[in-house]
This record gives sequence, structure tokens and C-alpha cells, in this order.
Amino acid sequence: MAKLAFLLLFISPLCLSGLINIDATDEYWKLHGEGIDLYWFEAGSYSVAPVGTNQGGDYNAWNAWGDVSDCDAEGLCSRGYLNSYAFYDLTAGWDDLHVLGGRVDEETAQAFISPEMALDFTEHALFDLNSDGYMRFFIFDYPANYSDNIGGVSLLVTKVPSPSSAWLMLFGLLMLIFVRQPNPLFKPL
Repeated sequence: MAKLAFLLLFISPLCLSGLINIDATDEYWKLHGEGIDLYWFEAGSYSVAPVGTNQGGDYNAWNAWGDVSDCDAEGLCSRGYLNSYAFYDLTAGWDDLHVLGGRVDEETAQAFISPEMALDFTEHALFDLNSDGYMRFFIFDYPANYSDNIGGVSLLVTKVPSPSSAWLMLFGLLMLIFVRQPNPLFKPL
């Protein structure tokens, strides 16, 4: 058990992650002024993976209209549940805007018949920060009425280990395995 604890201590700084839950009824422009949607990140590379309620998130998907309509046999709808979200580096501003799953105002977002189906088609993202700073995560429902929105998006943001850290971790694990193996050259007398 102590070895497992040591191993977790060794690995955990390389794989930092956090869950961000974005409520679709929180009006972005109001949050923007209050700074509620800001998250601090250290410099590095990060992956963003949408997760559902089965993986610890608060949400599976969101709906910009509050209803589902005009669905085809495959479950694609003109109005329904969405898997879109957006984020950007506060220092870079809108020049660094990432919109995944389409923008509602441009009607490029694909709507689905259920939150679970929307979650199945959610896009993952990667981003790099050259220096420590704030990131803003939000639902891009503009111009729209946020009061008729339902649901939200849950995102698992994980720091991706740098290649040198990954090699160091692999070397450390191999050394632990090597030390645990009995060595036939050194037999006790």
C-alpha cells in the first residue's frame, strides 16, 4: 500500500485535472463582467474532454430553446440538445477563441434529440498556454435568451505532461520494476 501511495505521489503532479461545470442559464455577458467564469492555469498543454453525469459532471448537454423539435430518424433536430462550448486565454482575448460543436448564432451547432446523444458527439480540444494565466470557459449562445436554456456542459480539463516529464516518469517506473526483480547475479550467501 505504501508503494501505491508513493507511485500516486510521483504521478499526480504530471496529470493534474479539474472539472468545470457550465450552467447554460448563466448569461455569459453577465458572468464576463463579474469574472465568475475565470479559471487559473499554469503554463503548459491541456486537454479538454466533455464528460457527463456518469463521469462526475453536473450535465450531459444543454438546450438553447428549452424544447426539442423537427427531429429525423437518426435523432438530429433543428432544435434540441447541444454539445457546444467555447473558451479562450484571457491574455490573448478573442483572438484565441475556441468554439467547439458550432455556434448557435451561426446555426452551425448540431442539435440532438437527447442530452446523452449530444454528449456522444461532443468534441475534445487541446490548448497551450505559454505563461500562467486565466482561461474563460462558457456556452456561446449569442445573441439569445439565456432564460429559456436548460442543462449545461461539464468539461474535464487535464494538464498534458511534457515529453520530458513523461520520459522521466517512464524511467522511474522501469527502475522500480527493475529493483523489484530478483537479480540472479547477486545471490545471498
